[in-house]
Parts: sequence; C-alpha cells; structure tokens
Amino acid sequence: MFEGFNKQHIQLDGHDYELQVRINDCSPEIPVLVMVSCIKNLESLKLVKAAVRSIRKFTMIGYKLWVVDNNSPVEHLEWLSGQDDINLVFIRNEPAQKNGSYANALGLETVAKIISPETKYFMTLHQDVMPTKKGWLTYLLSKFSDEIRAVGLREDHGRVPEGVIHVLGYIIDWQIFQRLRLSFWPELPIYDVGDKAIYLLKQAGYKYFATHNTIWNNKLHEILRPPYKGLSFDMSLDDKNDVIFMHLGRGVRKSQNSSTGRHKSIAGWIDFAQKELDIYWERQSLSKRILKELQLNPCYSLRRCFVDDFFFRAIRHVPAEADVLDIGGKRVSKRGLFNVEVYGHKVKYVNIDSLTKPDYLSDANNIDVSDNSFDCVILAEILEHVPNPMGVLQEAYRLLKPGGYALLSAPFNFHVHADPNDYGRYTDGWYKRTLFDVGFRNIEIEKQGLFFATYLNMSRFWIAELNKSSKLRNKITGKLVLKFFPYLARKSLRWDSYDIVKNSDILSGYTTGYGVVCEKPIS
Repeated sequence: MFEGFNKQHIQLDGHDYELQVRINDCSPEIPVLVMVSCIKNLESLKLVKAAVRSIRKFTMIGYKLWVVDNNSPVEHLEWLSGQDDINLVFIRNEPAQKNGSYANALGLETVAKIISPETKYFMTLHQDVMPTKKGWLTYLLSKFSDEIRAVGLREDHGRVPEGVIHVLGYIIDWQIFQRLRLSFWPELPIYDVGDKAIYLLKQAGYKYFATHNTIWNNKLHEILRPPYKGLSFDMSLDDKNDVIFMHLGRGVRKSQNSSTGRHKSIAGWIDFAQKELDIYWERQSLSKRILKELQLNPCYSLRRCFVDDFFFRAIRHVPAEADVLDIGGKRVSKRGLFNVEVYGHKVKYVNIDSLTKPDYLSDANNIDVSDNSFDCVILAEILEHVPNPMGVLQEAYRLLKPGGYALLSAPFNFHVHADPNDYGRYTDGWYKRTLFDVGFRNIEIEKQGLFFATYLNMSRFWIAELNKSSKLRNKITGKLVLKFFPYLARKSLRWDSYDIVKNSDILSGYTTGYGVVCEKPIS
C-alpha cells in the first residue's frame, strides 16, 4: 500500500506520530493548499474525491495540493495513493485528543513542519469543500495587500467576538505566520482550530479579507443564480456575486450521510458536483440513453455502450468552441452513438484511411501540426492498434495546449481485432505510469465494467456465432438468449456494483476496458 512512501516520525504537542510521506518539491512561490482528511468510510471518500477534482478543474494558476490524512483505514487510502500530483502525508496513529478540532490542527501542524520555510502562501482546507468557479484562487490571492495578510472564504464571530476567518478555507502569508510564531492548535472553548492564528495576526497590526458567505447573510440567497439558488450548502461569493466556493458544513453528520438542513447531504453534494459542475463523474451504471439504445438494438456491443457513455461524460471537460483533434476518428461511418461534432467544437481528424476523409492523412506518431494547437485530443479505441502507444501519447501531449485534455478509451478483456493490426492491451497501472511519464497530470482512470459485464460482453460473440449457425437448434438458442440480452446487461451492471465483486482483487481485475481523462499542465 505504501510503496513509494517514506516512513517518518514527528513530535507534535508532546506526542510522537508515525507518518507515511510521499512528496515532490515545488517552487515556494506557488500557493500550498493543505486539505485535512479523515476517510472513515466510502461516503467520506466521495467528499475527498469531489474536493480534489474541483480544485483541479477550477484552479487556473500554479499550486501544490497536499492531503494530510488522520489514520484512515488503509483500504480507503488507495485512491489518494494513486494521485501522483498530490503530496501525501498519512498519519498512522490516533490523535492524542479525541476531537475533530484537534485532529484538524494536527494535520495542519504536520504539514507546517514539513513544507519549505520559504513557502509564500499556505491555504487550509476541509475535505467537504468544492471550488465552483474558474479563477477562484486567483481571486482570493488578489485580495492580499500590504495590510491584508490573510484571506478567507468565511468570517465567523461565534467564538471570537472580534471576528476571525474560518479554517475551512483561508490563505495566510506563511512568512508572517512563521515570524509571529503562530500555530493552528485550538484553545477551546474560545479558539477553534486556526482561530488564534488569525486573532494574533490582527493583534500584530495586520488585517484579513473574507468573502461574502451565505451562512451569515441569508439575504445573499436572494441574489443567487441557478444552479445555486435554493441550495442549503454554505456558499462564498466574489465581487460579481458569483459563487466561487461551497462548504457542505454545518448540520451534516458526515459518517452517517444525514443532515439537519434541506438538501444538505453527501448524496446531494455529490449529485450537484456531478450534474452541475461536471467534476464527480464516476458511476456504476450506464446512462438511460445508452440503456435505451441497448433495448432497441440488442446486438449493440456492451463494450461500445461503455465507450459511448464515457465520452458523453468526458466531453464536458472541454470548453465550448474548443479546437479538438480526433486521432483515429472518422468523419464518416462513425461507430456508436457519440459524435463530437454536435457539441459546437472545431474538430479535425487524423487517420491513415483516406476513405474516412481525414483532415490529416497521417500516422498517429507524426502529425504535421505545430505544438500547442488543440484544447482536446481524443484517442478512442486506437492505442491497441498502434505498435508504439507511448509515441502516440507523446504526440498527443505535444499537440495539446497547456491546460488541454486528452480523452482516451481502449479495450482490455476483448478479442483480438485487426484494424488493420491489433498490438496490445494495457492495464490501469500502465496508463497511470505512462501518462505521468509523458507529462500528463490530473490523470483519472475508470474501469468500464467488471467481471459480469466482461463475461456478458464476451457472451455476445457466442450469441452471434449461434445465430450464424446452419443448425436450427443453435439459431433458436441464439435468438432466445439475444432477446434477454438487454435485461442481462442491466443485471451485469448491478452485479458488478456489489461489494463482493468490487472488493475482490480477482473479480474486479476483469474489465471490458478503460476510459481515461488527463490534462497537460499549465505550468
């Protein structure tokens, strides 16, 4: 589990803590974002995923994200361990005090001991937060001045009458923090985690800036625009009254996914993230559109269902009127339901087959286009057909603009099919390592079906052979099974969602293929 991590021990508040640490150095000039997590169950893991993905999507300047975790079960840390762009600190023993404020402070103080003393800005974050607007971090940093040396997303007067900014999300000048010998430790009941640091900062003659937040100003709800109007989450607004940040926050018992507020649940939070912000796009089932097509056309490949569904979701990462390059795609005689041309993008095609009418009649390894030309590169079911997949990925990276996305899919448990050749099958570990080595970051990989979907997809070809048979018995068997194929497809998705499948190294090791979204970093 902790391969690639370094084991360390650290003394904090008179106690010894064992750490598993994996960090990459970064420039002290870029902001350090520190999120404290406690992933006790799968519901809290969803919160962490949504927070990480929203930070990636809406942060338009250089930053370094740290996640420091307080003794979560090892099985809940697997996803974080696979995020190579994040600095990770796993605290492997319980906090000395059994309260959330102390645990949060322990996480922040741990990173404070590790980061470079030359760091310029340090931002604190909870795990149940989401940036919601591009440029949110740029906006917060713009509020710093000679007097203002801390900027937060919510001001509180509950404990400290003079007011402080809440540690759920504030940025502080790290040089001043160190010079004043501040800390994040709470001193309850007066000072919660991070409160006293802001109080002493003010006592030293500095000021802070806090965005407008709905939790203390109900009138802000009146000016909210869709899709935020009517939500019960805590929302922070910028100078244009746009929501730039949300906090699931008060009234939610995160371990129980329950709430005292309307629409204030983890399920509602994730639903909003997926439907409105397009950031939490994992799913265990196919869309209704795909299932309807399967019902109308039982011969429709289940593998193709997964591919279409993936691209319907992944294309949301691409801004309107973007320049898109489809490597291996076809202008005519397209396969499946997904058609990139209907989204208003400017699409160019690369293919070695002149009959597909490509814009570039070219090998995928050497496309005659200048660097940084496209906002998105699509590689749909192409990598298995090229002898040098690494070279194709390097070419895609070269052609992408900084901040651009590569969207790719490829089969895994699938029969050999020449088009004109079939060279390989690649695991999620291969994609993660290879894409990172090429230079991509924010790499998201999804399995497209597990054991039962793979088995059913292979059965489809058996059905096809039965229907081609000259024997009447085989034809009757094939037609009967084909009639129930859409039903079996839905069942296979449900069976794959059961814990006995998802948690089995063997059963979850089967998949029809993979879908991948990755980004060429801006800097």
